[in-house]
Amino acid sequence: MKAISLGLVMRYIPYQTQYKYVQTYLFNKNTFDFEQMCTVLEKLKISEEEFSPWDYDFIPLPDLSYAHTRRDYLSSCHRKDAEFILKQKLDDVSLEGCFGDETELHFFWYQHHLRIVKQKAIEWCEDYGIPYIDDRQTIKPMQIQQSGEDC
Repeated sequence: MKAISLGLVMRYIPYQTQYKYVQTYLFNKNTFDFEQMCTVLEKLKISEEEFSPWDYDFIPLPDLSYAHTRRDYLSSCHRKDAEFILKQKLDDVSLEGCFGDETELHFFWYQHHLRIVKQKAIEWCEDYGIPYIDDRQTIKPMQIQQSGEDC
């Protein structure tokens, strides 16, 4: 039986951010490949509204919000500034500014984010009965916490 790389699943899980377009991929159950939704729709000659992935042997991937994982990180870390940042109730764009690519905060949040993405990938594989190979063993999966705020 075929098995899929957990790292590959993690790479294709779409993330939401306020100002970046993220291409949606679908998992083809027959070929065990990931295909861009726009390409699938083009091949089938149908619109997104007419498309139901399960009717065509595709499985959608879960979505993940950067803002949600950032809030989750802040609510679970021991940083002195975390509570201050959360109390500001920043919108997603402003929150993203606190996590600039060069900051220490970004580095530790990204490690946290990868653990959550891995957990989502595992759950997705298990929910759909897709055998997988854990080629990302150095990342320990974890459950995302609910921060009580909408994302």
